[in-house]
Amino acid sequence: MVVPGETGLLVDLELKPGTFDPADPAKFSRELAEGINRVALDPALREKFERNGRRRVEDHFSWTAIARRTLDLYNSLLV
Repeated sequence: MVVPGETGLLVDLELKPGTFDPADPAKFSRELAEGINRVALDPALREKFERNGRRRVEDHFSWTAIARRTLDLYNSLLV
């Protein structure tokens, strides 16, 4: 999961009601390309996202993190 500006960029996608189609395909395509180019052309930004993304995965989605949250849940049910 992306934390905007910390682990990546998000591109707003407004959908046509009741579909998965962009309401404005040209705008979405343009903004997606701008985001890709921004990250691809900025080594420092890319490294920041890589570093922060790795840390976020380890903190929230590693087996250690999952076990810790599971244990916390079990303990909360005992109290």
